[in-house]
Amino acid sequence: MAQEGRDEKGRYIKGHGPINKDIARDYQKKSAEARKDNRIVADALRRALLRPDKATGNPVIDGIVERVVERLNQGGGTSDLRTMADVLGELEQKVSVEGDMNFTFKFGDE
Repeated sequence: MAQEGRDEKGRYIKGHGPINKDIARDYQKKSAEARKDNRIVADALRRALLRPDKATGNPVIDGIVERVVERLNQGGGTSDLRTMADVLGELEQKVSVEGDMNFTFKFGDE
């Protein structure tokens, strides 16, 4: 026996699904705006990290990485580096294996 709004196989009949198209469209628009904002922040962060350090002349990221490595050697964590990598979208590593096979490894909480 079919339920109301479903066919005999239990599938939703067109127009009776659980998804309101207007709400879905709004969420999609908000998601696109958030991705754009994240790209803007990531670009600004990249520029700031690649800017030369006034004291050494090396890129700022070099000094930050050196300090994180020093903290690691003293038993510290990698939360700063992980946060930056996450913002930059660099927590993902793509590995190409002989042939057409491509794998994507995502590090972190999932």
